[in-house]
Amino acid sequence: MVIGVRVVGVKHDTGERGRLSYVLWEEAYIMPILALEVISEQYNGEYEAKLADYQTLGILYYAIYNPLSGRRGRFKNRERLEVYKLIAGKYELLEPENNRVWLPEIGLALGYEQGEHIAWVREWLYWYDRSGNRYLTAEERARAAAAMAEQASLIAQQERLNAQQERLAKQEAEQKAQRLAERLRALGINPDEV
Repeated sequence: MVIGVRVVGVKHDTGERGRLSYVLWEEAYIMPILALEVISEQYNGEYEAKLADYQTLGILYYAIYNPLSGRRGRFKNRERLEVYKLIAGKYELLEPENNRVWLPEIGLALGYEQGEHIAWVREWLYWYDRSGNRYLTAEERARAAAAMAEQASLIAQQERLNAQQERLAKQEAEQKAQRLAERLRALGINPDEV
């Protein structure tokens, strides 16, 4: 059984609590390309047993995220993110660059950085593009869309103010021209002939 794995093309909302596990024989043997394990305070064999299991299954990438790295716990001396690639039947550890590992078969990099999600500011795993740009979370996309809508509203408001100022300036110029024409007529001068 593979716990906590999402597989592209496989339904993940399988009940009121969502998908809690992924079992190959219940999924028409659709093999995930990436298995990701997160180390918790209670270690579950991610560096030995699970690594061997995923290798035997033939899962191309196996990633272990260890948020406790460098701080506490049994594996505090391990890297924060270790990504292994199956090469000739054996997992080889890939070298990260700027806390990210590029996965060409997926077309994404997996990495980590500080961020805010569901009101928690802490380190999170993120996806990145080839240039190293982080993809925004749904919450960040919603905030960006709201900010763009607000900016568009402010621009439209400014354009309305500009148009109103132009109308007022035009009215003022017309009134000034009318007053000047009236003065010229009072002096006996036809303004249409000047």
